[in-house]
Amino acid sequence: AGALLIVLAGAACLGGADPDADVRADPEARAERIAGLRASIERDHRVLMELIARPRTATEAPAHEDPRVREIAARLTDRTRRLERLEADVDAASVQ
Repeated sequence: AGALLIVLAGAACLGGADPDADVRADPEARAERIAGLRASIERDHRVLMELIARPRTATEAPAHEDPRVREIAARLTDRTRRLERLEADVDAASVQ
């Protein structure tokens, strides 16, 4: 579990171009992107829980060493951050 947190924290530090810039000005497109991100995050949470909860044999590596867990953790971090930014845009627009 500790390594999973490290992966999540490390992925949160990654920067780059805004992948949602194309929908920021269009409320309808932004709402669709938000719905898509929520669905994707939910799917990843389910898969991650299945991978972590799956019983392992004595010869298998621990779940935190599974590359699929790391990939999902990085993807979850990115998509959660994107969702939070888009939801903040919605909140800001509703205040104006």
